[in-house]
Amino acid sequence: NAILSFGQEADDGWQFVDVVPLGQPAEIYVPSENEFTDDLSWTTVAFDVSDPQNPWGANGGTVGPTGIGFDTGNGRYDDLLATDVRQVVTEKSSTSVLLRQSFSVDPRVEGLSLDVQYYDGFVAFINGSEVARNNAGDISIPYMARATASRESIEIESFAIDITEVDLRADGDNVLAIQLLNQSAFSNDLLILPRLRGAVKAEATLLDDLYFTLDGTDPRGVGGEIIGTKFRQP
Repeated sequence: NAILSFGQEADDGWQFVDVVPLGQPAEIYVPSENEFTDDLSWTTVAFDVSDPQNPWGANGGTVGPTGIGFDTGNGRYDDLLATDVRQVVTEKSSTSVLLRQSFSVDPRVEGLSLDVQYYDGFVAFINGSEVARNNAGDISIPYMARATASRESIEIESFAIDITEVDLRADGDNVLAIQLLNQSAFSNDLLILPRLRGAVKAEATLLDDLYFTLDGTDPRGVGGEIIGTKFRQP
């Protein structure tokens, strides 16, 4: 199996392709008290953010690029923030922000990696199935859910996702849904900046001419000159 890590390539001949790139627009909603009680329908593909029969559609959300959050403290997230939700979070005294990002998946993808910068906690879902969490505890009602600890680091964390445990739609839309958690409704900062990448087998490509001998000797001469027979790929 490939070892998923942050970077351009993984071990054992695997490469990463962006599935949900940094900054891709997300549908965003800050829940009020008793909204989505014991209800994870908002994490599914079928959920309609414009349907007035659910709180998201009835009250209206917003759309904006990730990173999502705010920083009224020391400004250390300023370079990461693209969508400020401070006003609505403050108005609702909420410790949660819900977001959804649609994506399609390359049929070559054999594994996924969720790379995320966050403060303080989060729970992530793909097509309604939980795939990653940290500092989340046993969350229930989004409005009441809080991060279990404050997170001082904003380094990227990567979470490997087994696609055999997720109902990915190869020929249609999928959805990455994330519940961002703050430790306190009076916190000075909040952040979520996700990136979803797919692991695909790297295709070997012959770029240079090859030289060979038929007797097993080195095709390079003592002085480095080529003495073997040249083979060029078609």
